[in-house]
Amino acid sequence: MIFLNLPVYASGQPESGRTIISGHKKNEYPGMASSVQYRKILLITTYTYPDFSGSGRNAFYFARFLADEGHPVAILTFNRNMERKGTEAVEGVSIHRIPYFPVNVFSKVLSLLTILPNYIYYVFRNDILVVYGTRIPAYETILLLGRFMKKRVIFRPLLPGVDDLYSLMEGRRKMLRMLYRLLFRGVNVYFSINRQFAKAYRQYFPDSGKCVEGVQGVDTDRFKPADEVERKRLRQQLNIPGDILVLVSAGFVIPRKGYREIIMALEKVGIPFLYIVAGEYRFREHHFLRNNREWAQDTVDMGNKILGDRIRFAGEIEQVADYLRASDLFIHSAEKEGFPNALLEAMSCGLCSLVRKFPGLDETFCRYDQNMIIYEEAGQLPGLIEKFGSNKQERDRIGKNAVKMIHERGSFQWVLEHVLL
Repeated sequence: MIFLNLPVYASGQPESGRTIISGHKKNEYPGMASSVQYRKILLITTYTYPDFSGSGRNAFYFARFLADEGHPVAILTFNRNMERKGTEAVEGVSIHRIPYFPVNVFSKVLSLLTILPNYIYYVFRNDILVVYGTRIPAYETILLLGRFMKKRVIFRPLLPGVDDLYSLMEGRRKMLRMLYRLLFRGVNVYFSINRQFAKAYRQYFPDSGKCVEGVQGVDTDRFKPADEVERKRLRQQLNIPGDILVLVSAGFVIPRKGYREIIMALEKVGIPFLYIVAGEYRFREHHFLRNNREWAQDTVDMGNKILGDRIRFAGEIEQVADYLRASDLFIHSAEKEGFPNALLEAMSCGLCSLVRKFPGLDETFCRYDQNMIIYEEAGQLPGLIEKFGSNKQERDRIGKNAVKMIHERGSFQWVLEHVLL
């Protein structure tokens, strides 16, 4: 039997003062033609809410923003082993999950009998397709269908070394390289959130004007600065001491995130602090990061042994925004990233961020000593934490600049105007 999840699109109510065309709000964004109408938008991602996947959560927040703006939008993702609802609406966002059975190679191949008809149906029904990376099963089919059906296709790679064009093409047979050239030449926008993505793209398509560089955006309504009264309330709610320096990191407890290096560096910090890790580490049996379960638990044990009551592993939580807004300093220590969603969220919350320099970091967006502090290796952290942890005025200055940058170039509004339409 072939399962087709029929779409139900979220749509917002018109705001006062907006012009209505054919039942949809008229675009009034700077630089856009007044005749452009809202079209059906489909975000296609490997995971999304309620799973804690960075790109999947970002897609969900973006879809919620689009729905609030009045755009017909839906998310297409996968129902692994039929553990979720096939179709549901969450906070105004329609989520459709294609049955997928990734138990072994045979079950994955059989799943294509369900996946491919759904791809045809959903590509046909929508006008704009946003494809989040190459981990989507048979994503090549979506790119081909989008080109054949003359849809607007936006491809957003996720991680350098995994789905940048160089990694996809090098070492492939000549026929496969030709196929990938055909696929990616056909996309309307190649959305590069890391300089390495753009560099690899231009290596293969030097004369193309389809590569747009920027960050993936953040929900500025949910992730916003807290004043002193709100921060005090949040700390009481989250059982965080009100008079201590609070450091925070967010993201899965996996090797590339650099948590062990942070823990060892924090042992040398000479001022009182509480370090909160807002990230999942108890990976379930079928979780896509299940191979990291032992490493994650060892890291938790290591942190508790070295730092004692100065560290708190919050685990799988929905209140990431609350923890960020209740904190003083954000710490990033990953060696490899596309662009960290958690960093955008911390900046949007007005935090002073200590960011480990990673390959492809855009230094026109991440400005040293203006909207964040960039460091080279974890051994620098103790001095930086002592310096900025003891200087609220400097933290506030950097945090305000971070919020300003988010509103200028890091919001979902920016992505809508410069990438989507």
